[in-house]
Amino acid sequence: MILTITFSGIGYKTTKRLELLGVRTMCELQTFPPPLLEKELGVSVAQRIQKLSYGEDDSPVTPSGPPQSLSDEDSFKKCSSEGEVKKKIEELLANLLDRLDKDGRKPHTVRLTLRQFFPTNKWFTRESRQCPIPSHIIQKLGTGNLSLEVLFSENVLLLKAGTAS
Repeated sequence: MILTITFSGIGYKTTKRLELLGVRTMCELQTFPPPLLEKELGVSVAQRIQKLSYGEDDSPVTPSGPPQSLSDEDSFKKCSSEGEVKKKIEELLANLLDRLDKDGRKPHTVRLTLRQFFPTNKWFTRESRQCPIPSHIIQKLGTGNLSLEVLFSENVLLLKAGTAS
């Protein structure tokens, strides 16, 4: 069985050169004589990858941008009717729309995840439904021309349609 070193900072060509030296695991890289590694890869690369093999990385951390998704949640503990659930979802949507407006990006998918708790045996079931947001709704986001009622009804219909299949 041949193991190959794969971790951030060592590319394909360097990995192949290490394999030619008989280095296939982190342990082998850590114990490989530095002078031989420096001769094969150069001083800076050899020192850097040996430090990486010990988990040492001096390179700066750069932010990767805004999060890929925005979410909001509530336990719905005080909801006992469909009307109360609808009101709670509209509150969550209002908060999300406000955050989306500040964020400046346009969503393309909505996902609703429900977790049901069964107090008799203390376990949860999780069920998710997602659907694309129609382009006519995306165009209205951030313009002030989109009511929560429209967003709620459109997406509940889409989510219901997604469960029918």
